[in-house]
Amino acid sequence: MKLLHLISLLLVSAFPAQAFETYENYYAACTASTVNAMLCRGTAITTIPTYWLGMLCELYKSGDLSQDTFLKHKNRILKDLAAEFKGYEGELINAGLDVAQKSNQGCPIQDAAGDSP
Repeated sequence: MKLLHLISLLLVSAFPAQAFETYENYYAACTASTVNAMLCRGTAITTIPTYWLGMLCELYKSGDLSQDTFLKHKNRILKDLAAEFKGYEGELINAGLDVAQKSNQGCPIQDAAGDSP
């Protein structure tokens, strides 16, 4: 098992990461292959709830949204995302929700009943 981990680290270090300075470069990389397209889509799907809930949390923390209004919008966003993304994509949405919960302490991402989709 340690050998597999070491080999993985070597493979990752052998391929340098590339930053994209323009949207055109990013788009070209994402459309270069089916695998790249799937990776870009997965990344986008995971970040959707993180950003949307992050924005709602900022409005809630600043006093511009009540808890009820926050929860109404949060539930609508998650319902829409659940309708759009199924299977492994649904799991990616849940991963993004977990990131949003961890990075927005003090925000009612989980409602009083403790349920979060």
